[in-house]
Amino acid sequence: MRRRRNTLSILRWTSLALIFIAVLLTSFQLIRYSRMRSSFPPGLTIGGVPVGGLNSSEAGERLVQAYGIPIELIYGNSLIQVRPSSVGFQINLETMLAAADLQRITQSFWSGFWSYLWNTLPAPEPVPLSATVSKERLVAYLENEIVPRYDQPAKEPIPDPGSAQFTEGVPGRELDIERSVVLITEALMSPTNRSVNLPYALSKGEQIPPDIAFTAASTIKIPIMTYVYIYRDEPLGKTTEDDLKLMIEISENTPADRLLESIGGTLAPISFTEDLQKLGYKNTFLGGFFYPGASLLARYETPANSRTDVNTSPDVYNQTTPAEISQSLDDIYQCANFNGGALKAVFGDAIKQEECIKMLDMLSANKTAVLLEAGVPEGTKIAHKHGWILENDGLIHSISDAGIVYTPNATYILTMFFYHPDQLVFDPTNIMASQISRAVYQFFNPEQPK
Repeated sequence: MRRRRNTLSILRWTSLALIFIAVLLTSFQLIRYSRMRSSFPPGLTIGGVPVGGLNSSEAGERLVQAYGIPIELIYGNSLIQVRPSSVGFQINLETMLAAADLQRITQSFWSGFWSYLWNTLPAPEPVPLSATVSKERLVAYLENEIVPRYDQPAKEPIPDPGSAQFTEGVPGRELDIERSVVLITEALMSPTNRSVNLPYALSKGEQIPPDIAFTAASTIKIPIMTYVYIYRDEPLGKTTEDDLKLMIEISENTPADRLLESIGGTLAPISFTEDLQKLGYKNTFLGGFFYPGASLLARYETPANSRTDVNTSPDVYNQTTPAEISQSLDDIYQCANFNGGALKAVFGDAIKQEECIKMLDMLSANKTAVLLEAGVPEGTKIAHKHGWILENDGLIHSISDAGIVYTPNATYILTMFFYHPDQLVFDPTNIMASQISRAVYQFFNPEQPK
């Protein structure tokens, strides 16, 4: 009996001891949970900043510190530090802390304690940043502080007196304010990525786009060639290929008429002009075919031929401007090299990259040794089309050449139109054109032998 009583006594005290330990452990865990519940839950972030285990005051201080660090602006070789407050950046602490506090009390105390004991507390949802940036103050800062100090004006090339050469110019640097606002705003809204490479554009000084109407002459055959490739699938056939070569390399007019009529019939010049208008050309057109005595199918009034300050007596059948015939070359170049540009945007799969490459090859086979070609080193690749015509008086009044010039330092488009109301004598015009071509070549390649 005594042994049984001893056994019961031991069990009783053991049970009491276990209960006491359980109560002690529970109390200890309860105290820990109570302390944890008085702060933000572990793993919580506000605006990307970790605040788990902090109270509201401590979390607020950490947020102010993280978003108060100056951002770095890199502009060229300059490093500029900007205080966020100076560009109107403000964080909404109360809004974010209130949202974070809801995470702390999302569960009732005892339900949360039970989850805590079983290590099943829900992961806290991150609180997004709530902040504002004054776009007006940011733009004002860029315009008043960055642009005057760090933009660089372009230095124009200076001609060497008595020669057709230029000293090398220096491109300028102009801040892209609109894009900078977007990038700086993103940096202000990030607690870690607070460095911005400011975008800028290089400038070479003011450029005035040419917009004078000229007789297009044979330069119009550049877009005619494109017109053929848009409406004719490869293989083109020997007749079409021969006509293209005669039109571009020999500059014959009869093949041009045949190619146009094979696509658009008797009204081909009109449909050809409509395609040019789809591409955005406002001043380039064909009013009729090339052959002598062809009917004028349409009379076009354009912004260029409506000018009253200058008049080159452009042919009512066939007109363009230096800017638009240059654009026709660039359209082919963009298609050939990048499978993009206006031709692809307007005509889609009707024009293919390999067709544009063939067009540039065909223009490169146009060897004249005059005008553009005469001003560049021998062997320089030029994809171009020249043009001049004898008027009814038997004299030349207009001469032109438009081409893509491939050089060691740059690929550029150069288009020249010359006009004289009385007569253009070819030799002096050719010398002038070659000197201009040489000067432009040397502008892009100053280190090449002069």
